[in-house]
Amino acid sequence: ETLLIPKNNMNMIQIWECHSIDHLKQVPARFRNVPHVAVVGRANVGKSSLLNHVLHCKAACKTSSAAGKTTSINMMLVNEQFVISDLPGYPGSHNATDKRWDAHWDDLVYTYLKMGKEGGYDLRALLVLFATDWRVTPNDQQFMDTMEQLAIPQLL
Repeated sequence: ETLLIPKNNMNMIQIWECHSIDHLKQVPARFRNVPHVAVVGRANVGKSSLLNHVLHCKAACKTSSAAGKTTSINMMLVNEQFVISDLPGYPGSHNATDKRWDAHWDDLVYTYLKMGKEGGYDLRALLVLFATDWRVTPNDQQFMDTMEQLAIPQLL
């Protein structure tokens, strides 16, 4: 629920952290009323690192070599024009993140995506990151099948 504004000479970035479904329902209008692109992928694939690079802001997303550093949905309002959402990674090969996904992040992420599909947010697309040296797992397939059912455009 924290609103942070990292210093950045190229972009004005405002961040809203959603740690729960209740936080998703309390997002300020300036975040809800612009197009959203959500960045999704398996835990530790590099979603947050990519966003920090693209936004030219090392402090926008928390990064680590350990899986599971992103523990909330981090909505980044860029120049008051659009939102890029950094989502917690879905389960892959890290047992610790699998347990946290099942206990908390599963409902949070799917609620955000459903709200985007149903008009709570203007969710335009999912940017799906996948490491080319990883094999596709049942979790990958299940996540992609669910996204297909929601009919959210995806870029892999």
